[in-house]
Amino acid sequence: MVDKSKLLKENTRIPIVWGGIHPTFVPKGCLAEDFIDYVIAGEGEVETVRLAQDLSCNVNRDVEYRFAKTLTRLDDYKPAWHLVRIGEYLFDASHSVRGNCTASAKAKRIFYYLMTSRGCPFDCTFCYNSHRPKKPWRGHSADWVKEQILFLEHELAIDGVGFWDDFFLGNRKRAVDIIEFLHQHGIKFLCEARASDLNDAFTAWLKEMGCLQVFVGAESGSDRVLRMINKKITVEQILEAAEITHRHDLPTRFSFIYGFPEEKMEEMLQTKALIERLSRYPHVSISGPKLLTPYPGCLIFEKAIDNGFVMPRSTVEWANINRFTDLKYLPWLAKELQAHGMTLGDLF
Repeated sequence: MVDKSKLLKENTRIPIVWGGIHPTFVPKGCLAEDFIDYVIAGEGEVETVRLAQDLSCNVNRDVEYRFAKTLTRLDDYKPAWHLVRIGEYLFDASHSVRGNCTASAKAKRIFYYLMTSRGCPFDCTFCYNSHRPKKPWRGHSADWVKEQILFLEHELAIDGVGFWDDFFLGNRKRAVDIIEFLHQHGIKFLCEARASDLNDAFTAWLKEMGCLQVFVGAESGSDRVLRMINKKITVEQILEAAEITHRHDLPTRFSFIYGFPEEKMEEMLQTKALIERLSRYPHVSISGPKLLTPYPGCLIFEKAIDNGFVMPRSTVEWANINRFTDLKYLPWLAKELQAHGMTLGDLF
């Protein structure tokens, strides 16, 4: 995004407007860059249009930062599909959304990503949803979702869809309605669920309805760390979810993170051991493990600062943070590795 903005700035007179999670958390840092003209923080569907109207009429051109109010009526907004090259979002068999599981071969044309809701009721400290003030979970109606899926089916002949919601199951009745609709139309799906959601009955139903893969945020193999990051699950529940999804042959992708402040080497090795144990299941794939990125406003940010985190000084520096190999911004992790004579590679 940095490179594209620089290129546009150098070769056009088009105003460069940034929005999304990073500009919402670090608006002043974005505006300090000479390749960013305006920032819209929050949910920008309405405010982006207003800014475009103002710019076209030379109104309020000096107002560089705008805060967008949280939307409550999501059904009033939908993608402008005619302006998007939606065919580019059909993922082939090599993409990670398919994991290493053969079940995904049952769908050849998977559209990823479709967002049907916003927010999350949980408070995992590392997640941008823990940003204060916290936004409530809100979902598009089942009818709105069905309309988008029918459009994609007509335009792209999709036979699979991936939901990119932070918490697709935020309204269970709504989710069931959507999934049953997909099943009726012969469309497979991928979604995210919590380990504690995957009991026998629900997992069997997901499999019956055509779920290609369920994504589970596991994050750590240490119960102490899971409590520390307010995950509200246990290692036992993660293992139980793996066993249940194995029993029903439901492909499952577990995500993990290293580098939480005050996480001990023993606990990271517990995470490594859990990953190795889960990987023995033929239906399991692993996302990561990745390194923590402590964002301003997230609940974990102050603890990261207390443990030596130095916030990047520029947008370019933020863009250079590597979630797999760079220890520069996680001094507590670097110190823990050094104390045990280990490298980051020893954890993978």
